[in-house]
Amino acid sequence: MKYVIYIPLIFFTLISNELFANNLISKKEKIFFSAELDWIPYSFYKDNLPKGYIIDYIKLLGEKENFEPIFINDTWDNNLKRFKEKRLDVLSAIGYSKKREEFILLQMF
Repeated sequence: MKYVIYIPLIFFTLISNELFANNLISKKEKIFFSAELDWIPYSFYKDNLPKGYIIDYIKLLGEKENFEPIFINDTWDNNLKRFKEKRLDVLSAIGYSKKREEFILLQMF
């Protein structure tokens, strides 16, 4: 089962140590993250490059924890489908719903 972490951005750096220390995110060289096309200012594309608060935090986390984040830019629906098919490791931002419990393990902090 994949893990999805929904964390308010202000707490992202505080929680990152906990996520890796407890192996909630596996240690591997490349981790595939969703990147929304037009969710300004959180996740968007400009000049064919991922930008936004979420993207910046994930890049910092990658530097700190020694992994390369690979951003998959697409619509929410397509990235959700990729996640369900195990072609995406992390949905970068997702809210809780009872229906989503069917296919994810949601960790709330």
